[in-house]
Amino acid sequence: KSSFIATEVKAGGDPAVAGSTHIVTGNLQIRDVTKSIKFPATIVVNADAVSFKTEFTIQYTEINPCFKF
Repeated sequence: KSSFIATEVKAGGDPAVAGSTHIVTGNLQIRDVTKSIKFPATIVVNADAVSFKTEFTIQYTEINPCFKF
């Protein structure tokens, strides 16, 4: 089981990531471990919709250092 709950969305983006407009912070839970993460995203708000696009990589051992393959 995994989930993500955003705790903050800041306008401004990451200059190193082309097109990003915001930095999203939140709590990522994988199984029984929860970690706060941050990532750049492109968010566009229109009158009738919100679009959200992001791409990032997480090393599972960063979430749970005891994990072994």
